[in-house]
Formats: sequence, structure tokens, C-alpha cells
Amino acid sequence: MRKYPRVSVLALAALAVFALSGCFAAAPVEPPAAAATADPVFASEEEALAAATEAYAAYLALGSQVANEGGADPERMAEVATGTAYQQELEVFASIRSDMLRGVGEQTFDTVRMQSYDAIT
Repeated sequence: MRKYPRVSVLALAALAVFALSGCFAAAPVEPPAAAATADPVFASEEEALAAATEAYAAYLALGSQVANEGGADPERMAEVATGTAYQQELEVFASIRSDMLRGVGEQTFDTVRMQSYDAIT
């Protein structure tokens, strides 16, 4: 029966390092400096809601147009969407193109309601 002392020693050393890695406290994290307060973007909640309504209407109109054109040139959605929403739109329109589908009509909405509000003071 052959023994592998080097492997045993390395395995024990790795186990010891792993076990001890949780025993030491991490360096304290400094809280971020207080951000300077900025002027509000909108003068009122009503003005903010109106801007959001206009932006959402533009998003729906452009999305309808791209769908009605069979998903052609979906990159123009960057005018009305960013981040994850934009990436999801690209995937949807790629699927529309690959399935050779075409939208009909226009997406609309008739009611706008403030869901949440977080005042920055």
C-alpha cells in the first residue's frame, strides 16, 4: 500500500486555510460621505407624473411601431428604454423577426396613477 504524504499535507494545509479564512474580521467599511442635496428635477408631483406619462406614451408608441414593422431596427428603442428593459425589448423583437411575425395596431393606456413616491429631503 503506497502512501501519498505530499498530497495529505497539501490537503490538510488547504483545509486549514479554508477553515481559518472565516476567523478574521474584515476591515471596517467607511460609510459614504453624505451626498449634497440637489434641486428637484420637477417642480411638483403633478409635473413629474406628466413627464412620466409622456415618456411611457413614447415608449409604447415606438414599441408598437417596431412590432408593426416586424421587429426591424429594434435598436431605436434605445431612445425610450435603457438597461434591462432595453435588452428585453431587443430579445422580444429578435423573436418577432425570427418567427416572421408582425404587430397590428398600437399599444395605449388610459389611466395613470402614482404607485409610489420617495421624497428626497
